[in-house]
Amino acid sequence: MSSCKVKKKTRPRLHYKNASGYVSKENENSDPGAVDLESGLKSYSHTVMTDESLFEKKKQIMLLLGQTLLKSGCPCHAVEDILKHTSKVFNVNATFSFLPDSVIFTFTHAVSEVTESIMVKAPIGFDTHKIGQINKIMNSYHNDKTSIQECLTELQNIAAAPATCGVISTLIAFGASSFSASCVLFGGSWADATLSGALGLLVALLSIVSSRFHTYSRVFDVSASVVVAIIVRAMHNYVCFTKVAVSAVLILLPGYGMTMAVVSKKRKRKRGCCFYSIVAFNASEVY
Repeated sequence: MSSCKVKKKTRPRLHYKNASGYVSKENENSDPGAVDLESGLKSYSHTVMTDESLFEKKKQIMLLLGQTLLKSGCPCHAVEDILKHTSKVFNVNATFSFLPDSVIFTFTHAVSEVTESIMVKAPIGFDTHKIGQINKIMNSYHNDKTSIQECLTELQNIAAAPATCGVISTLIAFGASSFSASCVLFGGSWADATLSGALGLLVALLSIVSSRFHTYSRVFDVSASVVVAIIVRAMHNYVCFTKVAVSAVLILLPGYGMTMAVVSKKRKRKRGCCFYSIVAFNASEVY
């Protein structure tokens, strides 16, 4: 009689990967489908975390972009166009509302559909050098020359950087403009021009203080005009009030802001009568 041997069938060895590396284990009661489900859940959670991190970076870039552009003197209508274009490039659902000294961002998450509103304070200043730097950074990102992390880091550096024109430059600009305005525009004497230049330096100091303290910036124009008027009135026996007082606060006249407001109104309302009515109103306010 011939004898035959029966081989016992064994289950295949299961290989799976955990946090410590590859592990080989033989378990007859384990289910391969459970292992696949666990790996799929880990992959999904990693993808969700990556999307959330990317969305937060895009949101931070848009917040910094709006705040820095407004602080640098970019008009509101131009900032709105830039933010809308950036939101389309980032594929982010966002809307923007502008107030005199702040901007409100409203973000809607594409996955969770959660709406978030953020108000960013942005007191308007003038720094065209920073506007040029921001333009260069965003163009390099749109042309795929820099990553989103590098773009965010560079914008943070620009926002934290000091103003291009420091304290000394501000003092020289205010003093020189007041001195020259008294001589050239109003035909003042040397005494008028000297006092006007000194008062221009005083206005420059108040301007620097207003840039450091946001609460005082709201009454800076009024307080500077009152201080200049009191000092010139006290010395009206030696100088001409009009030639000195107006020259000292000439740089505070809202010429640039008024022009940008007219341009913004013209872009939103294309009727010619509206444009001319605004010009007439501003002219009457100046006189």
